[in-house]
Amino acid sequence: MGIKLRVFIFTALEVLCAVTLLCAQPETTTISEPEKTLLSQLDEARSIAQNHPDSALNLALETHFAAQEHQSDTLLKRSFFTVGLIHDIGGSSDSALWWYDRGIEYAELQSDKGLKYDLIFSKGLVHYYNQNFASAIQCYDEAIAFWESVNNLDRQSKALNNLAIVFRMRGRHDKAVETYLRSILIKTQLQDTAGLTTSHLNVGNAYYMMDDYDASLEHYHLALKLAEEANDTLSATSVYSGLGRTLVALENFEDAEAYLNLALARMGNKLTLELIGVQLNLAMINRYQNQPEQAIQRLIPYYDAVKKWDRANSLISFEKELAANYAMLGDYPRAYEHHKAYFELFRESSEEKKVRLAEEMQTRFETREKENTILMQELELEKNQREKQALFVGGAFAILTVLIMVVFAVSKVRSNRKLSLEKAKTESLLRDRETLLREIHHRVKNNLQVVSSLLSIQGREITDDKAQRAVNETRNRVQSMALIHQFLYGDQNLSTIDMPQYIEQLSNRLFSTYRVDHELVQLHVDVDPLLLDVDTAIPVGLILNELITNSLKYAFPEGREGNLWVSLKESADVLTLRVKDDGVGVADITPKSTSFGMKLLNAFKQKLEADFEIKSEEGLQIDYHIRKYNKG
Repeated sequence: MGIKLRVFIFTALEVLCAVTLLCAQPETTTISEPEKTLLSQLDEARSIAQNHPDSALNLALETHFAAQEHQSDTLLKRSFFTVGLIHDIGGSSDSALWWYDRGIEYAELQSDKGLKYDLIFSKGLVHYYNQNFASAIQCYDEAIAFWESVNNLDRQSKALNNLAIVFRMRGRHDKAVETYLRSILIKTQLQDTAGLTTSHLNVGNAYYMMDDYDASLEHYHLALKLAEEANDTLSATSVYSGLGRTLVALENFEDAEAYLNLALARMGNKLTLELIGVQLNLAMINRYQNQPEQAIQRLIPYYDAVKKWDRANSLISFEKELAANYAMLGDYPRAYEHHKAYFELFRESSEEKKVRLAEEMQTRFETREKENTILMQELELEKNQREKQALFVGGAFAILTVLIMVVFAVSKVRSNRKLSLEKAKTESLLRDRETLLREIHHRVKNNLQVVSSLLSIQGREITDDKAQRAVNETRNRVQSMALIHQFLYGDQNLSTIDMPQYIEQLSNRLFSTYRVDHELVQLHVDVDPLLLDVDTAIPVGLILNELITNSLKYAFPEGREGNLWVSLKESADVLTLRVKDDGVGVADITPKSTSFGMKLLNAFKQKLEADFEIKSEEGLQIDYHIRKYNKG
C-alpha cells in the first residue's frame, strides 16, 4: 500500500468503557437517614474530584472515618471505592492502590466476594492508566474468572472490553480482537445495543492496526448500522472517522473523503484527537490528489494549537505531513524547517527530555540517601555514647546498680524507639527510590518503543528495499533494548536481568518479526539460570539479535524446514553464547567486516573481552565467548 501513516485515536466511547466500573458499588440495603446524608457526601466528593481533588479527598476521608465510627457496612464499602478513585484522579496511583487493597482486606473479612473483585477490577484500571499492563491483565483476569463463576454477564462484557484495550495498547491486536469478540457474544445475550456498537467499532480499530482492512470495514459497517438504528450520533461520528481512515489506507480516496467529511461536520471545532485524525487524513487525500495547497490550508489553522497541546504523536504527524506538502510545492525552505522540526521533536521527546528527568531523579535519590546515612550514623554514635556512660556508672557505683539498670533500660527503650522511627523513614525512602527507579525504566522502555514506532513509520515510506531492511533491523535492535527495561521495571530486582526469560522472549519476538512458521523452523532455547547486570545484558541482547536475525534471514529459504538452537552457558568464568542452525550454511565462513552486524559484534569484543568463532557443518554455528561480565 502507498499510505502507511498511522493516526492513533482513542475515541470518547472507548474511554467511557475504560472507566465503566471504576465507581462500581455494591448494592445497598435499607439505610438510615444519617447514612443517606453520608452517602450523599460520597457522591459529592466524586462529582468534584476532577476540578477540586483536595476538597473531594477531605470530604471522602471524613465520610470514611464517620462510616467506621457508625460501623456502617454500606458506607465503608463505598468509601473504599471513593477514596481510591479520588487518589487515582489526582494522580496518586500508589495511594489509590493502597486504599483498594485495604478495601479488599475488608471484603475478605466480610466474605464479600462481589466487593473484593469489584475492587480488584478497580486496581486493574489504576495499572492500566499507569501503563503497567501486565498487572492490569492479572487483575482483569481474576475479576473475569469470578464474574464468569457467578454468571454476571454485564461485568464480564465490560471487563473483557477493558482487557482488549490493554492488549491493543501492548500492540497485541490479535489478542485484542479475540477478546473484543468474546465481549460481543455476551453483549448480544444482554441485548446491549450501545455496548455492541462500541465493541464493533473497537474491533474495526484493532483490525485497522493489523492492516486487515476488509475485516476492519466489515465491523465498522456493523457498528454504523447499530448506531444509526439507535440514533447514536456520537458513535456514528467515530465510525465515519474509522471508515474514512481505512479507505485512505486502501487508497479509495473518493469514498474516504465522503466519510471523513461526514465525521467532520458532526465534530464541531473543539480540538480533539479524533478531529486531528480526520484533518490529517483529509490532508493526505489532498496530497495524493496533487493538491498540496489545500492540504496545507487544512492543517495550518490547527498547527499552533497542536504545538501547544501535550500530544507529541499528533504534532509529529503534523510536521511530517506539512513537510511533504511544502516539498510538493517546491517550497524547500519550509519543507526543510518542518522536516527538521519533526526530527527535533522526536529527539527531544524520546532522548534528552527523558534523560534529564532520569538524571534529576537519580540526583534526588543520592541526596536523600546521603542525608539518611548521616542521620543513622549520628543516632548510632549517640546510642554508643549512652551505653558507655551506663557501663562506667555501673562499675563506679555498684550500690546503684539496680537504679542504673532501670535508667539504662529506659534509655534503651527510647533509643530503640528512635531507631524504629528512623528505620521506618529509611524504608519509606527506599520504597520511594524503588518506585522512581521503576518509573525511569518504564519511561526508558516507552521511549524506546516510541523510537521503534517512528522507525516503523519511516520504514513504510522508504521504497528502497535495502534501506528499508536497514531501518527494520535497527528497529529490532531498539526493541531488544526496550525488552531489557521492560524486565527491569516489571521485576522485583531492579538491577539484574533473568537471562533465560529474556532470551526466550527475544528469540520468540524475532520469530514473529520475520514471520517464521514455528511448524517449519523449530526453536530450541537452552540457557543457564543466570542473572546478569544491565551493562552485560544489553550487549548480549544486541549480539543475540544479530545472530538470530542472520539465521532467520538466510538459513531457511523458500519454506525450508529446520531447527535453530540458542544457548548461553557459563563454564570456567567464560560465558558462551551460541546460535546454531541446520540450514543451508555458507560456502565462505570468512566474516564480512564491512557489514553493520559484523561491526557491531566486533565493537563489543573489547567491552566484553570476547572472541567468536564460526563453523559451517550441516548448517552454521557461531560461538561468542565472553570473559568480562557481571552477575547479579
